[in-house]
Amino acid sequence: MNLWETREQAIFAVKTVLQQQAEVIQDAFSILDLSIERLSAISETSQFAEVCGLTFIKVRNLTLACYSLSLDGLAQEAGAIFRVLAEGIELLIFFEQDPARIDKATKGKLPLPGEIGKKIQGNFQPLRTFLNEHASHFSYKPESLKHLHDKAGKWKVVQPHQDAVLAVNMRSLFVLFLFLSNEEMLCLSRAC
Repeated sequence: MNLWETREQAIFAVKTVLQQQAEVIQDAFSILDLSIERLSAISETSQFAEVCGLTFIKVRNLTLACYSLSLDGLAQEAGAIFRVLAEGIELLIFFEQDPARIDKATKGKLPLPGEIGKKIQGNFQPLRTFLNEHASHFSYKPESLKHLHDKAGKWKVVQPHQDAVLAVNMRSLFVLFLFLSNEEMLCLSRAC
C-alpha cells in the first residue's frame, strides 16, 4: 500500500485541473506571509504587532495543516484543526477591536474562545458547534463517519482522492482567507 497515493493524486490535480484554485491559495499564503513580515519588522517597538504577528503565524500554520490534510483526503479530520483556526481568527478580531486586550494575552489571561466570540459578536459559533459535534471530538454520529464508508457501505481505510471534494475544500480555505485578509489589513493599519 502506498501511504501517499491520495496526496500524489491531489498534487497532480493541483498542477492540472485545479491549478487555478491552487494558485489562488498560494497567492493568499503569500499575502499572509507579507503581512507577517511587516508585523515582524515593527514587533520590537509594538507589542500589538508582536502578539498579532505571532498569532498570524500560528493561524498560517493551522491553515497549512488543513490544506495538507485535504491533500491527503483527510478534510474531515482537518475539522479539528479548522476549529482552532476559527478561534485564532476570532482572537485577531478580539485584539484589533481593542488593542488593550493584548495585555491579557501576554499575561496568559485570555477569555475562553466562546467568550471571545461573544465579545466580538463573531460569526463562527455555528461553525465551532458543528465542528465540535462532527470533527473536533470523536463521534459515532453518521455525519462524523460517513466518509469512512463507500456507497455500498463497505469501509474505506484509505480516503481516495476526488477532484470535486478537493475543490470544495480549497474553496473553504479561500473563504477562510477572505476573513484573514480583512484582519491582516485591520491589524496592520492599527500596528503602523
